[in-house]
Amino acid sequence: MRKNRRIEAAPDAPAPKKTILPPKPKGSAKGSVANTAAKKAAAKKGAAKKGAAKKGAVKKGATKKPLEPAASRSPRRAPRSGLAARFMMLWIAAVLATAAAFVVHLAMRFETVRLGYEVGAARREQRRLIEQKRLLAIEAATLRQAPRVETVARGELEMDVPEPERIVPIVPQRRSRARAGRVR
Repeated sequence: MRKNRRIEAAPDAPAPKKTILPPKPKGSAKGSVANTAAKKAAAKKGAAKKGAAKKGAVKKGATKKPLEPAASRSPRRAPRSGLAARFMMLWIAAVLATAAAFVVHLAMRFETVRLGYEVGAARREQRRLIEQKRLLAIEAATLRQAPRVETVARGELEMDVPEPERIVPIVPQRRSRARAGRVR
């Protein structure tokens, strides 16, 4: 409960009006956090309006502290601003690293697919060349057969079997070679 205070007025002054306060809501308690927070907010608003003109004023009963040199004061820093900036830098670095890794992955995947197509084309060429080599080997074997050689010699080159008078035997002569070392 709140007590009404009497204000003594001068004898020639008119009597002050009595103010009636509205009843408190049932859910609020005298020392509740919400009530205290609301009072502090209202006090700040009122102090901000009144204190705008008195910026340099000192509260009653408070003494003004002398300014300390800058070296002896502990440095003040915003606890969240540095941490937030560092977090953002790390986040950006992580995103860039992830993007770079993804681009490298795509490039390697593209290169793998391209090389796969090249290997497939090279294998097809290899099979074609192996088949061509096999066919050429068969054709060469066919062209070397004795009946075919005789047919070509008699037909195109007009060759015949030689008569025995035209055959001249060639006997290899023995050469005596001088050998170094032992003589036999």
